[in-house]
Amino acid sequence: MQKKKKITLYPYWMTVPSLIVYSLFYIVPLLTVFLMAFTDWNAKRLWTPHFTGLSNIISFLSDKNFAAAFENTFRFAIITTIGKTVVGLLLALILVRHLKGRNFFRTLFFLPTVLNTIVIGLVFTAIFKMNGMFSNLLQQFGLIEKAIDWLSRPQYSFPIIMFVEIWQWSGLSMMIYIAGLQGIPQVYYEAAELDGATGWQKFKNVTLPLLTTSTNLCVTIALIGGFRVFAVVYVLTNGGPGFATDVLSRYSLTMMNSGLYGKAAAASLVQSCIIMLISFTLNAFFKKREVEL
Repeated sequence: MQKKKKITLYPYWMTVPSLIVYSLFYIVPLLTVFLMAFTDWNAKRLWTPHFTGLSNIISFLSDKNFAAAFENTFRFAIITTIGKTVVGLLLALILVRHLKGRNFFRTLFFLPTVLNTIVIGLVFTAIFKMNGMFSNLLQQFGLIEKAIDWLSRPQYSFPIIMFVEIWQWSGLSMMIYIAGLQGIPQVYYEAAELDGATGWQKFKNVTLPLLTTSTNLCVTIALIGGFRVFAVVYVLTNGGPGFATDVLSRYSLTMMNSGLYGKAAAASLVQSCIIMLISFTLNAFFKKREVEL
């Protein structure tokens, strides 16, 4: 008795071209960065790097510029994650209701997410420069006497960058939360009302626990984006004034431009390890708190 041949829609060999492209443009560069992070690879020794172990990573501990970039990146990631998550949740709670024009406002708040970060940076650079719209507006209301170059002052430049980041990406958190809110059965709210629960109690005991999966996704995406931040900093301040707004991604680029390829790879490796550690920790934290519908 002959065995029936198993019919497959696509043979496995058709995945080979995709695997080749994926390996060449992702796996190979990733392995190269990992290996070169432990060498003295530089512009003078381009083809003959020497293995130096953890010397590149150890040297970061005494580098004040790296310490400043790490501190700025960490602070940026934490503050913008809180901002994007809270603003996104508030927008979702408002726009999940049956309001007139809610689809228009959903699109409006989500639109910055799909815009090019370079373009956004150029627009806000024009707004906050010496004779930009922001200074002119404050002068019109008599709040300042003369125009200020906001991006050249350390006390203003970093908060402005955080504001731009939150403004751009809160719409993504909003859409994730709207999807989560729409998936909560109304029967839970009806049961809470029968028990005499107030609006705040329903939000605290029903909405928030059932949005744990959405919160996990929002926080993870926001933190990863915060630790990988580069374009908005590069366009608005290029890490200045001084090193007031320098971040790990721009620090790696500085090392690369200086011909210190091994140190640039090591900085990128440290950044990647931090992102992986945070991602796994967050997933484990929120996994224990997820509530099934």
